[in-house]
Amino acid sequence: MDRALDTITGEIITSEELWGIETIDQNRYCCPGCGINMIPEAYNRKLKLRPYFSKPEGVLHTDDCRFNIPWEQVNKAKKKSLKTAKGFLYPFPDRLILKKEQAIVADNKLVKAIHNSVKTEGEGLHPYSVESIRSIVKHYIDFPNDRDLLLDIPGTGSEQNDYQTLFKKVPDNKLIRGSYVFYDRLHNSKMQLNDNELIIQLISGEWNDLNVQVQPNFLHIDISAWSEDQINIVKKEFEVSRYEEKESIRFRENKKRFVFFLGEQDLKEKHKFTLKDYRHICCLTIEKNWYYKY
Repeated sequence: MDRALDTITGEIITSEELWGIETIDQNRYCCPGCGINMIPEAYNRKLKLRPYFSKPEGVLHTDDCRFNIPWEQVNKAKKKSLKTAKGFLYPFPDRLILKKEQAIVADNKLVKAIHNSVKTEGEGLHPYSVESIRSIVKHYIDFPNDRDLLLDIPGTGSEQNDYQTLFKKVPDNKLIRGSYVFYDRLHNSKMQLNDNELIIQLISGEWNDLNVQVQPNFLHIDISAWSEDQINIVKKEFEVSRYEEKESIRFRENKKRFVFFLGEQDLKEKHKFTLKDYRHICCLTIEKNWYYKY
């Protein structure tokens, strides 16, 4: 699984967030749907792998665990909606909480309440909140026919709050006002570190009549308030994603690196996009033309 419930903070986290934890407690995480222990794996930053959570040997999810989504259902979601008369079939993130990082201690009652909050009798399920955009991005990709689900991200430039509206492909040569979850393929060049910024070249930009790019788009990440660990987490994800792309070529898979970020387009320099919070960016290696197909 790529997510688990942190029994200390009471929050659902993605496996990539393990990169930012100095000491990993093997007994700290459980399945948000049924409560079985989830073991962190491959979280060492020296590995060119994404972390993940595994079950203890011989332990199974309960039959009614909705976080254990069968692959056949994920494949079905590419073709049709998984909503029923009672609501969406599985738990999903419906709001991004923008708050300062702080230590929160969860007791057993809170953990049990979280288990109950993501399932009800029958098929109708409750959504959950997150602090980083990664779970939101993964839902957007995995469930293309259910992007009308509500999504609350404070401060965005849209009056309509749903997945379809709040995600925007980085444009080639036009302005988009307001804050959105932008996405684009990454250029092959390496990220630059200038003063207090990480600068990343995107595949999009301005093109002339001969279909030659004359001005690429760039993502400027303000890291002035970031810790060294936070900087390294973002750099690590980009490094792993580059390795994943190389491996996909070796196995003849049509996958490319995409960056997703909650940010804004500079209204004076339209080829410049900006963001400030390290929790508002992720990099995934996915099918090259995924956004055309759905």
